[in-house]
Amino acid sequence: MDYKEISTLWKRDNDRPEALKLVNKQLLKELAGQKVRYGLVQQKLSTFIELGVDIVWLSFLGQFLSDHQGETQFMVPAIILLLGAIFSLGMVIYRIWLFYSIHSEDAVVEAQLKVARLQYLERLDIKLLWILIPLYTVPFLIVLAKGFLGIDMYQWSGFLWQIAAGSIVVAAIIVFILKRYPSKELQEAKTFLDELENIE
Repeated sequence: MDYKEISTLWKRDNDRPEALKLVNKQLLKELAGQKVRYGLVQQKLSTFIELGVDIVWLSFLGQFLSDHQGETQFMVPAIILLLGAIFSLGMVIYRIWLFYSIHSEDAVVEAQLKVARLQYLERLDIKLLWILIPLYTVPFLIVLAKGFLGIDMYQWSGFLWQIAAGSIVVAAIIVFILKRYPSKELQEAKTFLDELENIE
């Protein structure tokens, strides 16, 4: 809110207490939006890092597929990873859009909905780990070993099965930890907005 807007609100009614109430309400709304945005800086940073990793990973997979055309045993795991990377990129872009769509002039209810969506995406990411870690561990090893070391992991198929089984345990541990310690920033933003809901 700039000075002109404050002045307009102040002059719109001869009842100064009512005008002051309107000014305070508008200022509190803007403060709420700014506090939420600044409170999610760390979340934004980690999301941009994830975006960079996804772009690099997609570039690597694209080059890998180009280098191993016709080698089905390597193309299949690379395509599986590529589909996962595209899905991940889409989720990251959506999260970034949510972060930057929280404006100081938004109604508290709107900001609440956006923070709730971010929390939902966080919970969805955690749930998907049950599927993604076991599904992608073996293809990940096959592609990395071939792409960086030129090693064919298929010659150790027994070892790959053991890794696949172990990845289920790893997924369980990671999901347990992430569920136990959800994003503190998102929770604080939600609590703050819930407390301000009555000003609407």
